[in-house]
Amino acid sequence: MKNLFIVILISLYSFSVKGQDIFESIEYPYSVKKVSLSNGQEIAFMDEGEGETLIFVHGLGSYGPAWKKNVEELSKHYRCIAVDLLGYGKSSKPEETYLLKDQARVIQELVQNLGLSEIHLVGHSMGGQIAIHVGLAYPEIVKSLILVAPAGIETFTDQQKAFFEMISPEAIAASSDQEIESNLKRNFYSYTDDARFMIDDRIVIKDDPEFPRYAAMVVNGIRGMVRQPVADLLGSLKIPVLVLFGANDDLIPNKLLNPHLTTEAVAASAKKMIPDVKVNLIPAAGHMLMFEQAIEVNRFIREFVK
Repeated sequence: MKNLFIVILISLYSFSVKGQDIFESIEYPYSVKKVSLSNGQEIAFMDEGEGETLIFVHGLGSYGPAWKKNVEELSKHYRCIAVDLLGYGKSSKPEETYLLKDQARVIQELVQNLGLSEIHLVGHSMGGQIAIHVGLAYPEIVKSLILVAPAGIETFTDQQKAFFEMISPEAIAASSDQEIESNLKRNFYSYTDDARFMIDDRIVIKDDPEFPRYAAMVVNGIRGMVRQPVADLLGSLKIPVLVLFGANDDLIPNKLLNPHLTTEAVAASAKKMIPDVKVNLIPAAGHMLMFEQAIEVNRFIREFVK
């Protein structure tokens, strides 16, 4: 009986430790560094390579490893820093609300803390809209913007925005494993198992005690995209911009709210609204084009940065 009691205690302790460390225990493709921000929060990032600096900002619900195929190749030529935004991955999970402009300040402070001067800022989806905010608010630190399937170019009416405002942290947290897998696979034109880690990691973090804060930060991101729009500000960008879309993006434009809009039309809007811009549509690629067509995306980035 005594031995059984000890086994139960050990099991409970192991479960507790596992639950507390799930975000931290997720395997990343490169070693992770952290810096403390002025508000006491920590931001985690992978830092590989030397040369001009590219900072990669992930999209909604994602994390730094989503850029693994890009860092792997581009770090041969540049310093590549792939961040976990606050609330995501191995970064702090604050209770406070962080909208997109707040995350933009986080990027600016990271650049400052690392002693960097000019960076090439690469943003995917929501991260693209954050990158635009950085370029608008802190142009002195941004040499160029590389926007991969960026949010913020497609616009929404007030009625459509109300739809996004209805999404709650509880709804995010309640997603089943099957829903998580289905939602992530929608990001791809042709899903392959080398992306399976994104699904597995997203499922396993549900057991972390800080998962509710992650879910709240996802909702903050959704609300930030509609409350802090950038479409009307794109003409004010004073830096070179590269915009890349997957020709088969199933998420941009929003098929439910803008069923008659096409990805090509969104890309054309970017070309019309941004003064110094290059726009490319990559065939056989969905929303996660930087992973799905990494060779092409990396080639466009290298040609643009040169």
